[in-house]
Amino acid sequence: MHRRASTLVSALCCLTVVYGKSARTTIQRLEKFDKDYFNRKYYRKRAVVLTSTTTHFKNATTKIFSLCQSEKFTLARVPSMTGETATLKDALLPCGRDCYGIHRKKLCKDFLSKIKHPLFSEKKEELYLSVAKGEVEPPPLFIEEDTCYFQSSGVTEWRLLLSYTGTIDLFSQTYHSDSIATGDLLYIPRNTVAQHRSATKLALMLSFPCSIEHFDSIEVEIK
Repeated sequence: MHRRASTLVSALCCLTVVYGKSARTTIQRLEKFDKDYFNRKYYRKRAVVLTSTTTHFKNATTKIFSLCQSEKFTLARVPSMTGETATLKDALLPCGRDCYGIHRKKLCKDFLSKIKHPLFSEKKEELYLSVAKGEVEPPPLFIEEDTCYFQSSGVTEWRLLLSYTGTIDLFSQTYHSDSIATGDLLYIPRNTVAQHRSATKLALMLSFPCSIEHFDSIEVEIK
């Protein structure tokens, strides 16, 4: 679904440091979800944050750690994003200044068997977990399909370069940025370059492909 675009790290960082002519736009927010409005204004056009969705993912963080704590994960270390294997429980412990945490890992079967969600009802196996640690910024990702990120705990800061075509014009392109807090659901359209970091000591996210056909409801039920 994603492939690393490590060559873009320097270019994306320079958007806020070197080139004053590039434009920064705050990611728009929706306090109430309306499928028709979302489809018309945002779907495959621009990123948007659906706020206060905590109740729809109620108990997600607690269930993940209770059901998947013995699951083996690979710790991601910048810049290669590879590292040693650890359980989810051990992955929460300090692991060094270059340690991002858990970059993208499929959730354990015990958790998947208990979650019911219309957004990924047909692709439940593509539900990923990310545990980011304080301010370690991984290389940018090229997001090839429409993707949702639910901020289950903590706060992350995002920068998005929409409609990436293989070139970056640092003088004219507009990039979008914002902080995503616990309970927020970030929708990112396909063909976007995305980079983020945790603004808190720990930040837990769930990510999954989300198409308009599955956006009849954003409600989630965990047994």
